Parts: sequence; C-alpha cells; structure tokens
Amino acid sequence: MTKTNRFEYKQELNDRLERAVVSFLNYSGGGEVIIGVDSNGVACGVDDPDGTQLKIVDRIRNNIRPHI
Repeated sequence: MTKTNRFEYKQELNDRLERAVVSFLNYSGGGEVIIGVDSNGVACGVDDPDGTQLKIVDRIRNNIRPHI
C-alpha cells in the first residue's frame, strides 16, 4: 500500500482512533483508517476481526460528538 495523506495505518486498535477519524471528517477529501497494517503499509492483520470491527463502531458512536 502506498502511504498518502488519505490513509492512516494502525497496526492495532489504539487510543488514537477517534483523533484519526475526526481528522478525516475535517479533511475535504476524507480518508481511511486502516487497522492491521503497519506504518510501512505491510499487512499484519488483527487477532479478532469481528470483535475489532464492533469495538471501532462502538467507539466512534460513543466518543465522537456530534454524532457522525
């Protein structure tokens, strides 16, 4: 994967997720947060994809105001 200003790579779900999401919400071109990829763009995966996805949705829903 090529690193650009439209992608934020995170090796694992961490405390900076909401900050990255809000940054892309404020950027006119938008962007994508990709979890399970290291800073060099190499896929490393996540242990529990379904559980991680549920955590992401829950954190975005509960920690970002106003709701998106």
